[in-house]
Amino acid sequence: MSKKLTKIVRIAVAGQTATDGRTIEPKWLTVMAANYNPETFTARVDVEHYRNASASGPFPALGDVKGLKVQTDEIEIAGKTEKRLALYAQIEGNETFQAYIAADQKKFSSIEVDDNFSGTGTAYLVGLAASDNPASLGTEAITFSTRTDDAYAKQLKAELDARKQRPSNCFSSAYA
Repeated sequence: MSKKLTKIVRIAVAGQTATDGRTIEPKWLTVMAANYNPETFTARVDVEHYRNASASGPFPALGDVKGLKVQTDEIEIAGKTEKRLALYAQIEGNETFQAYIAADQKKFSSIEVDDNFSGTGTAYLVGLAASDNPASLGTEAITFSTRTDDAYAKQLKAELDARKQRPSNCFSSAYA
C-alpha cells in the first residue's frame, strides 16, 4: 500500500473550540510537541474519531502522525486578529486517506489529547481524526506532498552536499 506524507499542517489552535465549548490548553500543545515520539506511542489517524474493531470494518485507520511542532500564529476571530499557539503535524497517510482527500472529504483534523498520558501528568497526542467538522479554530485543510520518496530525499541531499563549502555546513530545503 502506497503511503504519502502530508505537508506540515495546522491541526489545532489553543483556546475555546468552535463547536463544543471545550478549551484547548496552550500548555498541552507545547508539551505534546516537545514529547511526541512515535516510537513511544503513535497517534493513529481515524475517521471522525471512530476506531474499527476489525481490519475490514467501515472506519479504517488512515495513517499515523509522524511529528509535531508548535508556533504562535495570528488567527482572525470575530474580525479581530489574535496571537494563538498552534499545533502542527506531519501525517503519513495511506491510500484510503489519500482517496478521501482527493474526493474533498475528511480534509480537516480533530485532535485527541490525553492530559495525563500513561500517568505522567503531561499531555500527549493519542489520536487524530480526519473530519469534515473540526472543533478547533484555525485548522488547515490536509494536503499530501507530491514528493516524499526516499530516493528523492537522497538525491536532494547529495545535490546540496555537493554545494557545501565545508562538510559541517547545512542547508534547509523545502519541497512540495
